[in-house]
Amino acid sequence: MASTNIRKTKSCATQKTVPDFNGHRPRIAKRTRYAKRKGGYRKPPTSNFGSLRVMQINVQGCQTLRHTELRTILIKKGVHIVLAQETLLGRNKEYSLPGYVCYRCQCHLSGKACRGIATFVRKDLRATVRNVQTPSSSDIQAIQVWWRGKKFQPWNWYQPPSDKSVSFVLGKGTHRFTRTLVAGDANAHHPAFGYENSDAVGEWVVDLMIVSNLTSLVTERSEPTYLHSRGGLFRPDIALISSDLEESTTREVLDNVGSDHLPSLITINCCAPAQGRDSKPRWNYRRANWSVYRDTLDNALNNVLPDKLTISALNEAFTRAVIYAARRGVPRGVIHKYSPIWSTEFAQAVAKRNQAQNDH
Repeated sequence: MASTNIRKTKSCATQKTVPDFNGHRPRIAKRTRYAKRKGGYRKPPTSNFGSLRVMQINVQGCQTLRHTELRTILIKKGVHIVLAQETLLGRNKEYSLPGYVCYRCQCHLSGKACRGIATFVRKDLRATVRNVQTPSSSDIQAIQVWWRGKKFQPWNWYQPPSDKSVSFVLGKGTHRFTRTLVAGDANAHHPAFGYENSDAVGEWVVDLMIVSNLTSLVTERSEPTYLHSRGGLFRPDIALISSDLEESTTREVLDNVGSDHLPSLITINCCAPAQGRDSKPRWNYRRANWSVYRDTLDNALNNVLPDKLTISALNEAFTRAVIYAARRGVPRGVIHKYSPIWSTEFAQAVAKRNQAQNDH
C-alpha cells in the first residue's frame, strides 16, 4: 500500500524563501520574522569576505603615531593599503609598518618642498605605485593593485592648504573611470562637504564629479575627521569612488592613532570570496628539536634497503622518512598575527581615551 503524506502543515517547498549570503535558506522562524518587516523579506547583509580595505589618514608626522594602536587596527580591520599624507619624513628618515611595503614620494630628490605622502601596500598583494610629477604643490601617487583577479586604481592625494592650484590629470584625461578610488587630504572647501564657503580646490572637486562618473563618499553629513586646534570640526579628507563601485563601497571613521586627523577605512566589497590569509600550515624551524629529527631520520633510513628497491621506490621511501622525522621533531601549524604589547587593559584605556575625546 502506497504511503500517504498526512502532514497538515504547509510544505517548505510552498513557502517563499531566499538563500542567505552563505547559500543556506533561513529557518521557518526566521522567515516569519523577516516577513513581518516592512517591505517583506530582507536578505541578510553582504559578507565582508573578499573586500578590499583601504585606510586613509593624515598622519601629521609618522614619528607622532601610536605605533602599537595603528598596528592593532591594521590587523583587526584587515587593511590592505594605507594612504598616508603629511608623513614629514624628510630626506634621511624612514618609517616602516611590519607586513607592508612603503612607497614614499620622491619630491626631496627633485628639490620640491612638500609635506610628504606615502603608500603602504600589504606584502601579499601585487601592486605598482607611481609618483605623479606636478608643477604645483599637489602631491600625487597613482596606484594599481590586483585584487580577486581585477585591477583597482587608488590614488593618494595631498593638497596643502597654502596652494589652491590643482594641476594634475586623473588617468589619461578620461571622464569615465572604472574601479577607481581617489582618497587623501585635499583641504577642499565646499558646502557639499559641510563648509560654509568654497575655494578653488573644492570647486575643482565638485566640477570633476559633475563631468565624470566619480562620486564623493564624504558629504556634509559625514562624520568630521579633523579637530582644529582653535576649535571646530571639519572634513578636509576626500574620498571619490567610481560609479561601478558606489553601491558596494562603505566608509568608516576610525579611532585616533596619534594624529589630529582621524583615519578612515574605505571598504570595497567584492563578489568573489576571499581565501583565508596565512591559513596554510608552515614548519616552525626556530622551535625544531633537531636531535629528535636526526635520530628519527637515521632510524627510518636504516630500514630502507637500497639494493632491493628501484630508484622510484627508493625516492618515495626517502621522502616518507624525511616527512615522518619532520613531524616528530619540527612543530607545524598556522601562525596567527598578533599585536605586540596589546592587552585587555591597554584596550580599555584606549577606549576611555577615545570616549573622552568624543565627549569633548
